Amino acid sequence: MPTERAIVLLVFSAGITAMAQTPVPFSPPPGGDHLPRTGSFTITLHHDFERSLFQLAETAELIVDGTVIANLPAFNYNPEIAMSIETDSRIAVNATIKGSIENGASYFLLAQHGGEVGELEIKALNSPIVKSGERYIFFLRRDQRTIPDNGVKLPRYYSVGIWSGLLRVEADKVRIAETAESSLRQQDSASVEDFKKLILDTLNNRVPIPEHERPAEIMFKPREEPRAER
Repeated sequence: MPTERAIVLLVFSAGITAMAQTPVPFSPPPGGDHLPRTGSFTITLHHDFERSLFQLAETAELIVDGTVIANLPAFNYNPEIAMSIETDSRIAVNATIKGSIENGASYFLLAQHGGEVGELEIKALNSPIVKSGERYIFFLRRDQRTIPDNGVKLPRYYSVGIWSGLLRVEADKVRIAETAESSLRQQDSASVEDFKKLILDTLNNRVPIPEHERPAEIMFKPREEPRAER
């Protein structure tokens, strides 16, 4: 374990294009991040895009109810940047709400910023590494990077909106953080089944969506007729 302690507050933001390529958009300052390679650092991740349920549901390629099985060893995907530490976690799919995992797999990897490599530890204050046994509603996009090889040959995903796309489930109720967008926060303590139905209703345009919440590429998308109930 690192013995030195320090707190570093860092703010990250990036556009949709960057989000489609990396789980945590990060452009290091010229010359590197200048952090020491030993110690424990706490960071805060900031993202300005997917925050409402509509934005999360529309942007996500995959939405699942899943349970964390295990954390894999952390790694540094860019040794020249001390902060480039990530941890992959193995997730078991309990139910799929939108999309599908390639090859029909029932497991996938969740990529998150943070972890411990050697004498350096990075912790994301507002997006801690998920723990074994925890259950979440995951709003995900495929991580298209081929390096580093995750070793277990499972598809890797990252959460939409960084922390807002990971909604904890406790006692079959969805827990929404106090920092969440107000309309999403209203769903705190909703039952999992009710929340899943709300996601499907949102995707099927049964829920009115304020214009200001719509990303430009979604605002001009032809509105589909509601799908017939079976």
